Amino acid sequence: MYINESFIIKYMNRLPWIEKYRPHHIDDIIAHENIIKTINNFIETNSLPHLLFYGPPGTGKTSSIIACARKIYGKNISPMIIHLNASDERGIDVVRQRIKDFATTRSFFGCQKHKLIILDEADSMTEDAQLALRQIIVNYTNNTRFCMICNYVGKIIPSLQSRFTKFRFSPLDRRQIYPKIYEIVKNENLKYDEDGLDSIYEISKGDMRKFINILQSICLSYGEITKENVHKIICKPLPKEILDIIDILLNYSFNDSYKYIYEIIKNGLSLADLIRYLENEITNYPFSHETLCYLYKNLSDIEFNCSENVNESFQLSGLVSIFILAKFKFINNNLNNEILNIS
Repeated sequence: MYINESFIIKYMNRLPWIEKYRPHHIDDIIAHENIIKTINNFIETNSLPHLLFYGPPGTGKTSSIIACARKIYGKNISPMIIHLNASDERGIDVVRQRIKDFATTRSFFGCQKHKLIILDEADSMTEDAQLALRQIIVNYTNNTRFCMICNYVGKIIPSLQSRFTKFRFSPLDRRQIYPKIYEIVKNENLKYDEDGLDSIYEISKGDMRKFINILQSICLSYGEITKENVHKIICKPLPKEILDIIDILLNYSFNDSYKYIYEIIKNGLSLADLIRYLENEITNYPFSHETLCYLYKNLSDIEFNCSENVNESFQLSGLVSIFILAKFKFINNNLNNEILNIS
């Protein structure tokens, strides 16, 4: 069937950029050279083991295994792999039915081609499902290879981990990210400045998917990649604004500080995000080591409570209280000691 070239171009332009610029071949992977080289050797020697890819989001885990599958199966990839998101299909029934049914059927291309089962977000699987999966792996290794992908390898039971060859995908650094970003900027005819790209890099923390998503969002909303537009699109205050918030927390009354932070949250910034921004900036503030330890310990407790959906107004009160107590407990004491030393 003939497909019009203009239709393909139109279809590609409608794709999210993370799919449009996803690497399709193993040689297109921009990082993790040692991992890709090792897996290439497995493929070329027809000795691919069960694989466990783990590491932070957006570091190329899923793209890498899909690219490997394309190299192994070529045009016959569709009947040879099954790709499941274990966070949605994580129960024992899925393991016993869909995965077992796929693993038990023989390959159409002879014994030289193992079938491949990809389990994305495998750290969301229940323990019972992992135990059932372990038994399936033992029984059907001659016919099938498994690739588990997760963020937190500690959530995979040890008896399952031991059956896999593990590879850690670390966050991407500037040297790895920027060549691809400049390619996207050029292809999409984007206006940008280096400060804008640097701001996205600092926010994404080595997550390529997050970087590209922010880039596309700014392009659609403002048309130009600048530092100010980056902070607007993700509702993140500028570093100076975060330092101003710290000043207010230390110098205003409880009620005034509470009202000020409440207005910021009401305008779209979540308390959990605000705490993360404060944690990044308080090291730039002239706090003593003792004060920093106190602040980090208590801020981590509030951040955990936010993740557990504990009442946000209580957590906001706790946030204001932490800084007021830090002021009176440590900062004022340090000032008094300095005054005594001078006298």
